[in-house]
Amino acid sequence: MALLDEMPDQDGSRPFDGPDELARFALWANEWIDTFFEAVSATSISSPQGAVDLHREVRSLADERARFHSVTRRRPWLQLIDTARDGVDLLSELARACLAALAAGTPTEAEQNASDAQRHIDSFTERLAPCAALLQRMEQLFQQKTPAEHLKQLLAQETASRAVHDLPELLQHTDAEIGALVGVMPAPSYGVGLQFVLYESALSVYGNPHRFRQVVKNSYAVFAQDPTRLMSLTADPHFLPDLSEALLDWFDTGAQVTRAMYGEGTLARQTGRTLVSVATSLVEGAGQLVACALLTCSGRKSRPYTKLRQDNATTLLRAVADTADLGPLVQGYNWNLRTAEAHRMLRYTEHGVHGEISSGEIRLSWEELVDEIIQANESTLGCLVALVHALSTLGIKAIADDAWTAFGITHPELLHAALTTMGCSDAVFEEGPGTWTVSVTPPTSVAPSTLAVAVGTLVPDQITTLRLRLRMPDGLHVLSGPVAPLRAFAGGHDPDGDSHAIATARFLRTWTYDSTHCLDTAALRCWIAFQAGTALTNDPAGAIARLRALRGLARELDDPEAVEALTAAIRSVRAEDRMDRQSQDSFNRLTDWLRTPGTVIAECVN
Repeated sequence: MALLDEMPDQDGSRPFDGPDELARFALWANEWIDTFFEAVSATSISSPQGAVDLHREVRSLADERARFHSVTRRRPWLQLIDTARDGVDLLSELARACLAALAAGTPTEAEQNASDAQRHIDSFTERLAPCAALLQRMEQLFQQKTPAEHLKQLLAQETASRAVHDLPELLQHTDAEIGALVGVMPAPSYGVGLQFVLYESALSVYGNPHRFRQVVKNSYAVFAQDPTRLMSLTADPHFLPDLSEALLDWFDTGAQVTRAMYGEGTLARQTGRTLVSVATSLVEGAGQLVACALLTCSGRKSRPYTKLRQDNATTLLRAVADTADLGPLVQGYNWNLRTAEAHRMLRYTEHGVHGEISSGEIRLSWEELVDEIIQANESTLGCLVALVHALSTLGIKAIADDAWTAFGITHPELLHAALTTMGCSDAVFEEGPGTWTVSVTPPTSVAPSTLAVAVGTLVPDQITTLRLRLRMPDGLHVLSGPVAPLRAFAGGHDPDGDSHAIATARFLRTWTYDSTHCLDTAALRCWIAFQAGTALTNDPAGAIARLRALRGLARELDDPEAVEALTAAIRSVRAEDRMDRQSQDSFNRLTDWLRTPGTVIAECVN
């Protein structure tokens, strides 16, 4: 027991070898549990060799515990290190319970300690499952070479983890997640939740996702506390372009880090120069914009953004860092390194960088600098996601629909990533004037209409027509129509408040399947009549609002007879006296239409 009571050295002096070290620990732990219990069993029957073996296994555990508690806890391996430490601590508790059972004075005490040991085994087994999942996520992401491949992998991981089936459903789930975090739902169709979840997913591998979530939550509170301050920023013609540029700067610096760290034949000193350049860019680009936004929205600065953006980035970030409430939001930005680099006062070695500034000396290992850069990324992404969310609640779209292209992701690549998450294959993309044509082999479990809605969430504003060429088991089929009706489904938005019933009717009536309308006129009128009858019967007092919405749909779809019938239905609610003959005839059509169900192309919706 004394071996387990030894406090492990926690000086953080030992480097961590990344995923390979955690994988080694998982293998060691499984083998150790078997040999440890063999030794416990032998000791329980007073075997001298059993006692020797037990001491050896406890010593092995103590060494392993010391190994992980002496490791340097830095990004990009925080999650792996914490997982290993938790695991080895659980094994220590398991060993304590077993040793206590062996030393118990009564059968009752021995039974209780044995029960505790089993509980720790169960806990450790549960802990190993996410450990294996984390290693798999890392391996999958490390194998991706391009931004499009990373996006595809992240989308696949997030779709699978939430058990959703398509992009619109994923958008709805992710908007709800960021809404739950900050207490306010983002505006629909803006994709804020998806950005939040994708960044969090990446940081769950490379950084500290818990800190990222806290930065999002706390910075959103700052940005949203006074809408007039936020609006003063957006009123400046430079602000939104600067915001877009900040996101591009962040992406470009990430690409630089990847090339520097994984490029072949690069000296550590040369890699270090790139890392310093990245740290400097984070300060001068996204860091400066984040500082301006935080200082303005917190009321600490009132100067116009046009003038504030001309201030020194170091001065602005220091002003934020010096406040108790805002300081934690800008951790990781190294403005001292930026100052030294600007004055050519840095010296690079194989192990790190050192330099001088007026306030003293800078000395960083390359591992420390990588940790700082990833922490600065947590700050950058957390604040920018919160800012975009706050802007969305004011009806301001801060990121263009085609922003992905600026990150090196083409429309075909984005579509391919989304379609792959739905189980589609062999996707081919063509773009014409105002038109997208997508040829794809969908799984039998996904209805063509669901596929159209999913693709529609990715279509930029300038595209007005979408054409899907579907390779089905019975041959090639074409589903096509205008993009506008699909936008009602984006981000879980429900413009009519009826679970997308009117939006679905509009979509099916305006789209064709093999040149035939998915919903013919008779089927539309039958549905309208049923909806009107339900409203009049179940909620006479509130029926007018529903009847007006149905009439709006009829007008939009250019069906004057349906418009007249619904107008008569509205009059029937309002009229104190009987309707005139013409209105009554129009109203009676609703009953007639109920008897004529019309045609809905089942292949389109099933």
